[in-house]
Order: sequence, then C-alpha cells, then structure tokens
Amino acid sequence: LASRLNESENAVVILGQFGMSHPQASVLRALAAYIAAATGSAWNMLGHGANAAGARQAGAVPAHGPGGAACEPGMNVVQMLNDPRRNYLLWGLEPEFDIDNPARAMEALRQADKVIAVVSHASAGLREAADLILPLAPTAESEGSLVNFDGETLVFRAATRTTGEARPGWKILRLIGDRLGLDGFDQLNVEQVQGELRDAVEIAHFEPGEIQLESGHCEDGFYRIGEVPMYSVDALCRRAEPLQETAQAQSLFIGLNPGDASRLGLVNGDRAMVMQGDANAEFDVRVSDRVPPGGVWLRSSTGAVQGLGSSVAPINVEVA
Repeated sequence: LASRLNESENAVVILGQFGMSHPQASVLRALAAYIAAATGSAWNMLGHGANAAGARQAGAVPAHGPGGAACEPGMNVVQMLNDPRRNYLLWGLEPEFDIDNPARAMEALRQADKVIAVVSHASAGLREAADLILPLAPTAESEGSLVNFDGETLVFRAATRTTGEARPGWKILRLIGDRLGLDGFDQLNVEQVQGELRDAVEIAHFEPGEIQLESGHCEDGFYRIGEVPMYSVDALCRRAEPLQETAQAQSLFIGLNPGDASRLGLVNGDRAMVMQGDANAEFDVRVSDRVPPGGVWLRSSTGAVQGLGSSVAPINVEVA
C-alpha cells in the first residue's frame, strides 16, 4: 500500500465517518495525516453528519466556545454516561440508536431525576426515558445554516410550515432561556442568532494546542466493528420503509473473517450468539475476507443491538 501511494501521481488518503467516530479518532486522524504527508498524497476527512464543522464552529463541543475560544471545559458524552448526571437534556437524538453505547445510555437515563428531550421523532426508548418531550421541527420545517469543511456557511429557509406544536430549535432554546431569566436569549429572528454567532467567531482567539497522542489499550479476543448503516443515520431515515427494504439497510448478521469462522466452527448461514457486557443476541453468520482477522462486523443503530455495548469494543462470539 505504501508503495502504491508513493508511486501514484494523484493519491489521496481519506478518513471516513467510522474512523472519525472511533474512540481513538484523534490517533487515526494524526496517522492519516502522517501517511498522506510521508507519501506526498492529498488527504481528506468525511465528517459525521452534515454540520459537524458548524457544531465545532458554534462551540457545541466540551472544551471550546464559538470559534475555538477558550472556555470552562465540559463533559463529553462518554463522561456524562460513565458518571451519570441527575438531569439530562437530549437534543435531536434517540438514545438507543444515536449513542455509541445504547445500553449504557439507557441505564444512565433511567437513573436520572429528570430527562428532557427536544426531538422531531420519539422512539419507544425515548418515551420510556424522558419525563418531558418537546416537539422539534425537522430540518425541512426549520431555518438555519450549515457549515461545510471549507468553512463556508450555507443558509437555508424552511421548505414548509411546521407541523402541530413543533417549533424550530432556536425558538425553543430562546423560550427556555427567557423563562429561566438567562442573558442572551432575546433574539427575535434567526438572523439575529446567526449574526451573534458570526460576531463571536470573528473575535474568538484560538490557540492550537500541541498534539499529544497516547496509544490505546487493546484487549485480546474479538473486537466489534460497529459501522452505522447509511439508512440508520437519523430518525427520518430509520422510519423510511422503502429505504429499510434496500440491501444497504440489511443489518441482521455478523461478518467474520474465514479463519476466525473456521476456528469457531461457523460457516455461511449458521447462527451465532454474540455477547457484550450482560447482553447477548443471535445473528446469522456471513463469512468474508473483507472482515479483518479478529474483527466482528456487527452494525450499530439498529433495534437488534440496542442491548449491546459500544460499537468498537471487545465482543464474544460462539455457536448459537
């Protein structure tokens, strides 16, 4: 592979969405950039979701404010679940599908005193966990902006009127902030919101830190490869019946390398039991040399894996 990259005149190294959502994503990004630089290749990243750059620019991350400005560090998702909070505010997500470790997420939410969800679609798990659900207008019924990887802001308008009591997200936040008597929640239209963010980004001082990478610890045995299927990326896709009937949406199987399958005594079409934490589930087996040795291809964000653990973590497999 290194020789092919070196010899190519138009080589490009691409880090995909699964790599970007990996627990060791920062290490993978640094390695991809190093490989590209060492071989004279271009390199690119495929961000997770349509507005990952916009969320980063707006300061919707634990350690930075708008434009990367310094702020008091917060907690990331893993930290908030490993050290359960008394209260949770869930925004536009279904915990049993949109969080890496759905079993841990649901356990933490059940322990909380209050869970408030602002969503456009409410799954069974969300209805179970939430004390209050506020209807959020989906993107087609909202106004806002997206920021691409080049930093260009693309403004969009609502394509249709909101349904029922649903409201655009900025209006919901404005009302909550106003009722709580907080500063900075008196905007009258989305242009004011966008203008204030633009001003905050322009004056922000971002000081890049020095990259410090630590090699992750890997346990012996199988590791799950929990890619998110293309038609399970959001609540709307998951509810689109025609999309769920396509070949790309078929996820009720595990993929094993031929050598691993042989050692386990499994062949194509067999049933296997997988175990993560205290949960287990059965799946059909597909044997493929596209699965690396030691890997178990078992997709995330599907109903069949809600009780299992992290999408990239040790997993046990045996004959069902």
